[in-house]
Amino acid sequence: MEVYSAGKVFCQEPYIAGEIFKNPPGYYYLKKELMNMANPDLLTKLYQRMSAEQEQYRKWLMGQPPGEILNHAAEYTVREDIVMEMSALELPDAQARALLRSKTPLADVYKEWNKTETHHMEDLRDVIEARADAVIRAEKEKGQREGR
Repeated sequence: MEVYSAGKVFCQEPYIAGEIFKNPPGYYYLKKELMNMANPDLLTKLYQRMSAEQEQYRKWLMGQPPGEILNHAAEYTVREDIVMEMSALELPDAQARALLRSKTPLADVYKEWNKTETHHMEDLRDVIEARADAVIRAEKEKGQREGR
C-alpha cells in the first residue's frame, strides 16, 4: 500500500469490492473509513478462535447435570450470538488484534456483555402489552362483525 501526501491510500489489489474507487491506472483508492478495517485473515482467525472456544464450552456444558445446563442456558445462547455476530462483523485491525491477544476472547466479550445494561426486560414487557392489545382488538372486531 502506498500513502500519498494528500492522505489518500492506494493499493494495487481491489480487495474490498464495491468500496473502492479506481484511481491512477492500476491502483484503487480506499475510502478513509475502510483503511482501518481488519484484513479477512485476521477476522477469520478471531472467528475460528471464538468458535473453538464455544465448542469447548458446549462440550463442557453437555457433561453437566440437567439443572446445571439450565443454569447456563442464557450464557450459552448469548455466547452463540456473539460467535454469530463475529461471522459478519468487520473490526478494525487494532480491535481484532486486541481480542486475539486474549486466550479466551469469547469469554472476555461475554463478561463485558454481562455487565452491560440492556433493555431486554423492557422489550419483553412491550411485546407482552402489544400482543395483549392485538388480541383485544381482534376480539372487538370479531364481536362487531358478529353483531351485524
